[in-house]
Amino acid sequence: MALVERAAKAGITNLVLTVDVPVSGARLRDSYNGMTVPPRINSKTIINANSRLEWVWNFLTTPPLQFASMNKWDGTVAELLDYMFDPTMTFEDLKWIRNQWKGTLTVKGIQTVQDAKRCAKYGVDAVLLSLCPKFGAILSLTPIGVLGGVGLVLYGMIAVLGAKIWIESKVNFGITQNLMVVAATLIIGVSDMSWTHGNYTFTGIVNGTLVAVIGYRVFNGLAKMVGNPAE
Repeated sequence: MALVERAAKAGITNLVLTVDVPVSGARLRDSYNGMTVPPRINSKTIINANSRLEWVWNFLTTPPLQFASMNKWDGTVAELLDYMFDPTMTFEDLKWIRNQWKGTLTVKGIQTVQDAKRCAKYGVDAVLLSLCPKFGAILSLTPIGVLGGVGLVLYGMIAVLGAKIWIESKVNFGITQNLMVVAATLIIGVSDMSWTHGNYTFTGIVNGTLVAVIGYRVFNGLAKMVGNPAE
């Protein structure tokens, strides 16, 4: 609980317990490449370093890189993950963590209603659902070109369905404010015009929806002020 205590002292108010990754992968590439803390020097790293003299100079003349969460670990990264992701954890461990942690507690990876109820029984404040790993693996294997084609069709269908709704609702496109809202919404949504604020990214569909809902009210309000409402 040393790390948890450090988090509490740093002002962290919510603890997230991940339960959908009980066992880490073999990570053979880490063992093969000598990715240890500190890094293990072997013949391969020496050969690679010969072509990067500036890096070698920095490596020899500057303090070594250290990870704050790994500076006391002597094994490989894979071994550390195996140690952290304990497959023997049970709800009794969750109960113990709840008693130790005074802030809010979130459990990530719950996949059944029964487990969610048990979490609530042990005082968990929130649960995060987990996507089916096999479905995620299938998506990760999909070629970029295929995903691009699917995205093109998807955005096209959204645009056509939006136009269908407007036509069936008999929206008067002869009114300037209606035409401006529709044009802005389609362009923003189809072109996926996105913007980021902090850790949040607002995609084209979100922005287009906001323009359609808020923009109509704003333009219609301005039109009423000058005596030209959209209705």
